[in-house]
Amino acid sequence: MDNNGHQWADFSLKDLGRLVKKSFRSIDIVGRYGGDEFIYLLPSTEVKNVGSVVKRAQDDIRRRGKTKFVSMENKRLGELLLDRGLINKKDLNQALKEQKINGKLLGAILVEKGLITNEKLSEILELQQKIKTVSLSRVEVSSSAVKLIPERLAKRFLSLAISKKENFLKVVMADPKDIIAIDTIRNITVTM
Repeated sequence: MDNNGHQWADFSLKDLGRLVKKSFRSIDIVGRYGGDEFIYLLPSTEVKNVGSVVKRAQDDIRRRGKTKFVSMENKRLGELLLDRGLINKKDLNQALKEQKINGKLLGAILVEKGLITNEKLSEILELQQKIKTVSLSRVEVSSSAVKLIPERLAKRFLSLAISKKENFLKVVMADPKDIIAIDTIRNITVTM
């Protein structure tokens, strides 16, 4: 489960925990114990009946068909936000309607409406796209690195070189999956 990184594994385990909790009786106490282990406290249950309580919960989990987790990069942003309980279905549908009308990004709409914070949106996008987000207010920007990307390209691709170490140039960009921007910046800076 940890093939996608610790944060993803943590989210997956929390999802599994919620599912497991729904599958037990209301009097049972279910919690995460350690890394990927769960503990079940089954009050008013005789030892001989524990197996049947656990089996019923396992069958319920299987019946719901949620034992196989879909990788985050295969889920849409709205699904991820719903799965994590960060927004509700009604708010998502309203934001999607607004997106069709004005063409804005879903995340931007949700932030504008105050339904999620920029920080929470960045966290989910980082996990979904497997790209590190950077807060420029917390990063020391090298003035010599900034000069490596011509201003017209920096504006065009909404990008900023923040550091250079040996042959490695660290660049922040609004769309880190923009292949044209990446190739253009690479070609211009490769000889610098």
